[in-house]
Amino acid sequence: LSWRRARYALLDGGEEVAACTCEVTPTANGAQKRLVFGSDITVVVDELAATAHNSGTGHALWPGAVALALFVVGRGHAARTVVELGCGACALPGRAAAAMGGTVTLTDGAPALLPVLRKLDGVDACLYNFAGGGAFDGLDASAEPSEPPAPADLVLGAEIAYRAADAEALAACIPHRLAPGGTAVLCSDEKRAPLKLCGELLRKRGFVVEDSVLTLTVSPDDGAAATHRVRVVRAHASSVGAS
Repeated sequence: LSWRRARYALLDGGEEVAACTCEVTPTANGAQKRLVFGSDITVVVDELAATAHNSGTGHALWPGAVALALFVVGRGHAARTVVELGCGACALPGRAAAAMGGTVTLTDGAPALLPVLRKLDGVDACLYNFAGGGAFDGLDASAEPSEPPAPADLVLGAEIAYRAADAEALAACIPHRLAPGGTAVLCSDEKRAPLKLCGELLRKRGFVVEDSVLTLTVSPDDGAAATHRVRVVRAHASSVGAS
């Protein structure tokens, strides 16, 4: 990054959903980022170097994860129990949900990330590959089999659908990871078509699905602003049930 402090804002049309500040401190292993969402929610994440062994895409804090955290905070998605799928090393959406009072389980299919996640305060962590085992982003999730996380009121996932197979796996996984009446909220770069496909597949399974494209702006204190278009898919079971 060329900046050390910036303001993130998530916009839905002309409406600001939520905003946070981010301060970056370089570290020997990557960077530490301190994100402040208002007066009562602060999350400090530690990125890994891009070459971190077996971290896959999970080493960094991607725009989709920031957008999902802002969506959870701004739309008031406080929940009693929360599962984040494919959380990576930073696990920002799940940790923001924990700061809002939720009991959170972080999951990822990369065995190398599990020791990192288990050091985090206020959350549980388990090795879980929503694709059902085997390879995901080039990682072998069978190294340390774990029980799947218990069904939760809120299931989160940011930047975890890169291929059509990921969309199909997510659509099959989410009904089993959601508690009755629960909601899933997923987010990715708008250009990644698999998340849109996942929403369509969940709709076919009987879920009520809201698919929207929002804007994430990054405004450094010193430097040019950047804009990201992100897709947010929100799914919950219809009154007739979903499977």
